Amino acid sequence: MGVRQKMDIPDLINIIKEFHSIDAMKILSNKELDKVVTVIELVANRVSEQIYSYSSLKDLLVPSTDCQLVNIYEVYFDDMRSSVDKNEKIVHSLISYSVAKTLGIKMLTGKFIDSKTNSDSDEVYESNEELAVKIHNIINDYPLESIFNEFLQI
Repeated sequence: MGVRQKMDIPDLINIIKEFHSIDAMKILSNKELDKVVTVIELVANRVSEQIYSYSSLKDLLVPSTDCQLVNIYEVYFDDMRSSVDKNEKIVHSLISYSVAKTLGIKMLTGKFIDSKTNSDSDEVYESNEELAVKIHNIINDYPLESIFNEFLQI
């Protein structure tokens, strides 16, 4: 028997569960939130280093925007940057897009597309964002070369 060089994904998941086992409805402090996010980033690194099935992440808990730990399959990553239905559980903003994608966290755009595909209505989607917010987001999110094309779509 020897000492392991790295912790495996189940070990890291158990560390996160320790924050949740005390009180399932607990709101994490900033310090606890930072620790949990660090462990989640380690999980994402392990996933990208090795071949893991997403089923090995079935017990992974991630922080939501209200700083509570929820199952990875119950939250969405807000890749739309728009007003979100208050009933939706969104992963905390400290979780980066690349970590969310590596862990297989569902994207909010995917939910929107699925809901539109399953509905029979042919409604046109219009953003609820104010024009100034749209312009601000386009300037921050797109390279200079493509900003003009994005402005044409507003």
